[in-house]
Amino acid sequence: MGGDQTFNILDPFSSVDFGIADSADGIKQWTISNREVIQPIKTVFNDLIVAIDTGLHAVPPLVMLALIALIAWQAAGARTAVLVGVCLVALGLLDPNAWGLAMTTLAIVIASVIACFVIGLPLGILAAKSDMFEKSCAPCWT
Repeated sequence: MGGDQTFNILDPFSSVDFGIADSADGIKQWTISNREVIQPIKTVFNDLIVAIDTGLHAVPPLVMLALIALIAWQAAGARTAVLVGVCLVALGLLDPNAWGLAMTTLAIVIASVIACFVIGLPLGILAAKSDMFEKSCAPCWT
């Protein structure tokens, strides 16, 4: 908690400070000083997100809505699919720009999942096959 502010029930976030700003500034300074390493990685992720976003925007909204509802139905059942469909229709009707923003957000999520898969699968296989790698990384996981 911030020492100089009192807690306000109507604005609780203004009086809470977890002290992570210094850590975040340290990470920011590290990335700035290592820009030559970060920039190519950023370019790859940006190109991936743009490609996925372009593909998602190429699909007509009603077709995408049906595809997402079908995926929800297969993953979680009919009730969830109806809820997802209703929410997506409401999203599209509330703001003309909301659908495009939702597809951009979906593109970022899909790119993140791909990145986690590309990084995590080889590391998981390596950890399963190599006792030395697993032991060297064990302190990171505990």
